[in-house]
Formats: sequence, C-alpha cells, structure tokens
Amino acid sequence: MILQSYQSQSGGVQWHYLMAASTVTILPVVVLFFFAQKTFIQGIATTGTKG
Repeated sequence: MILQSYQSQSGGVQWHYLMAASTVTILPVVVLFFFAQKTFIQGIATTGTKG
C-alpha cells in the first residue's frame, strides 16, 4: 500500500522514489534469508526423509 502511494501521489510515477522504497522494503527479508539460509535448507532437506 505504501509503494502504491509513491506511484499515485503526484499523478505520475517517480521511478527513483519507487525503486528506493522497494529496495528498503525488500532488504530486511533478503538479509534475514542470508542469515538463516542454513536453517531453511536443513528444514527442506529433512522434510522429505522418514525416520
């Protein structure tokens, strides 16, 4: 919703603001994935095995 407000605030799209807001929005998710990547991969690998 916030990214949409950047798009429609002034009638036109200000791409540099939209891209900066998108980067700030997605950055914490990417950082969390890199820190917890080993745990995610172990969970996926052990899900399909029995015993």
